[in-house]
Amino acid sequence: RRVALIMIDLDRFKRVNDGFGHLMGDQVLQAVARLLSRHALESDLVGRFGGEEFTILIRCPGAAAHAVDLATRLRSEIAALELPLNLRVTASFGIAHLVPAPDSSLDEILASADTALYEAKARGRDCVHVLAKSA
Repeated sequence: RRVALIMIDLDRFKRVNDGFGHLMGDQVLQAVARLLSRHALESDLVGRFGGEEFTILIRCPGAAAHAVDLATRLRSEIAALELPLNLRVTASFGIAHLVPAPDSSLDEILASADTALYEAKARGRDCVHVLAKSA
């Protein structure tokens, strides 16, 4: 069964915490988490990975296409979020997909999604980058 993992990192989020305080940063994280949960399918697993990073694990036959479509929509919706103090945030998205082999691990797809995320950051942030990997 095909799976895809979207790794999401809020761009330059340290500026929010440093400029407006950690309580405001927490409000932004909560708003983003609500947005991600609202747009994910019931079969998707949405979670906070750490700091200002989130992941969405997609487990469905059309996982790769769904991941790209979802990430593209979420990228523009995060940028358009109405946040306190007229704050604006953007996010970078890394996507990896694979057909798991019997000996594959979650670490493999995490590493691939992380690589894709760093490529999105290198391309200027506020974008989606896909790294296809087969096990």
